[in-house]
Amino acid sequence: MEIETSAMSETETLMPTLRQILAERLFTDLESVQPTSRLITDLKVDSLDFVDLQFVLEERFRIQFGRGEFFDATPDWVTKDGFLQAQAVDRLCHVMPELADLSQQGPVPVKDFFGRLTVETLARIVRRQIERT
Repeated sequence: MEIETSAMSETETLMPTLRQILAERLFTDLESVQPTSRLITDLKVDSLDFVDLQFVLEERFRIQFGRGEFFDATPDWVTKDGFLQAQAVDRLCHVMPELADLSQQGPVPVKDFFGRLTVETLARIVRRQIERT
């Protein structure tokens, strides 16, 4: 029972905590980090920031991301032509529902996927990991 309460508490406070972490790690003000802020376009997150964020989020929320569960774009996710694999799109639609609409138009370029990542997407990914533990 205590574990459920702890997980629920983490989920309820996730967005404010996530915004604070992002602001601190990206050296920006909290007001710049909104749920709709795009990680790469608006907040200028780069590949090293993603690695750092993964470690910080795992430590802060006591979760663990497996291969392909955080933005590591493993070969399992991407075709040789730079598109998301169909099974990756299916899996990612749970945390990024707009991918379903995008995939109806044809293969989804990886750059389009990364360009659409928001703070809310990140929150959904973390929330999903919290619920699994």
